[in-house]
Amino acid sequence: MRILRTLFILVYALVFDGISGLASEISIQQRAVPSPGGKVRYEAFFTNSLEKRIKVEEFRCREKIFLYFTWHGLQGKHNLKALWYKPDGKIQETTEFQFDTGKGGDWNTWLYLQLEKGNKRSVLSPETEWFHFIGQWTMEIFLDGDFLEKKNFKVTC
Repeated sequence: MRILRTLFILVYALVFDGISGLASEISIQQRAVPSPGGKVRYEAFFTNSLEKRIKVEEFRCREKIFLYFTWHGLQGKHNLKALWYKPDGKIQETTEFQFDTGKGGDWNTWLYLQLEKGNKRSVLSPETEWFHFIGQWTMEIFLDGDFLEKKNFKVTC
């Protein structure tokens, strides 16, 4: 039984008029990524809502954990890969997703995790079934095999 199921569906791509307003509301990191036509910028942050897209660094056990990307000027076909490390340092999931941005522009994509309870239950401490999720998680992100960055988030119950 998989304890953590990666549900990285719904690649959403559109040219986005309001991106500058969004960027002013959240703290974002930008990295340069090699591209056939030069350098490409992206923004990536964790959130618990695709509608609100507010940066979140701490999640409850039952919340979905979204990693939301906006790619600027990225052209053509690409492979996005994410390694999700549990608090104990072991890889829980590996997510790979291929997408095509066409001729570029601003494109949005996201990945998300939905935590599933383990089998250990306790009447005195219901958190026991979530114990292996609680703590600091690390995610390593790669685009086309090139390392982009590590990002951290915390899970509490």
